[in-house]
Amino acid sequence: DAVSEDDKQTLLSFLKKSHGGGDSEPSKNRITLTRKTRSRIKTGERGKTIEVQVRKKKTYVKREEDEKPKAPEPKHSGPRQLVGDMAEAEAERKARDARVAEEKAA
Repeated sequence: DAVSEDDKQTLLSFLKKSHGGGDSEPSKNRITLTRKTRSRIKTGERGKTIEVQVRKKKTYVKREEDEKPKAPEPKHSGPRQLVGDMAEAEAERKARDARVAEEKAA
């Protein structure tokens, strides 16, 4: 059972895609940092020391420009709307103060 070169290339491209590879170069989009720290801990028994090794692996993926979130647009439509909002807030505050005053008087 001989395998043709086309079949080999098809299999190779499938395996590259399934393992995170693809047409784009992964080195441009992804950086993986591995950090290794070693420390020693002394135990209470006869001065024994234990060596502890911690390995951390962190991967940074570059975001594409299309995925950047857009700045939220303000809810108001200009200075007139702001003045209207301020007037409504002032009226609500006065009504609340009047209710509190009535409760204290009662």
